[in-house]
Amino acid sequence: MKISNGSGCRRSKEEEEERESSSNSGGAMEAVRSSCLWVASNASHVAINPAGIEKLVERLDGRLPTVKWDFEGIHYFDNGPLTAQYLLVLDTLNFCFWPDEELQYDHLAAGLAQALKADHTVFDAQRLKNCTGMMLREMLQWPRPLPLEDERARLLREDWSSGSMGKL
Repeated sequence: MKISNGSGCRRSKEEEEERESSSNSGGAMEAVRSSCLWVASNASHVAINPAGIEKLVERLDGRLPTVKWDFEGIHYFDNGPLTAQYLLVLDTLNFCFWPDEELQYDHLAAGLAQALKADHTVFDAQRLKNCTGMMLREMLQWPRPLPLEDERARLLREDWSSGSMGKL
């Protein structure tokens, strides 16, 4: 039996079970590594060039280039771990469309940024793993229920309760 991974590549049932087993026992990072290994081993149009990676590491010499990604001015950015937490929360909550004419992606992104600027502990794992729809609404200062707010809060709890996100 072959299982599609959504990109046209297929895994055997055994490969899929091994991937799931490694992600359950080795944590989220091991799941990423095993998935990348599978893709790298099975890809026909893309390959990893170890010599190219070494050359890039030498050229960067410990310096990472600055990237201006918040051209809209709505995102949080401090060039540190709070930015990573912000982006992970934003990505978790923005899993589907916002069927509300007054609440769109920009409102979500800016609302989360404002919440983080007001309270740098708002995205701490201890808080997010207990998040409810009402807490999410309060975080965004939104006056009525958010579209799928309970599901969005559940995903935050799931992501931040697993232990891997809370280590940021």
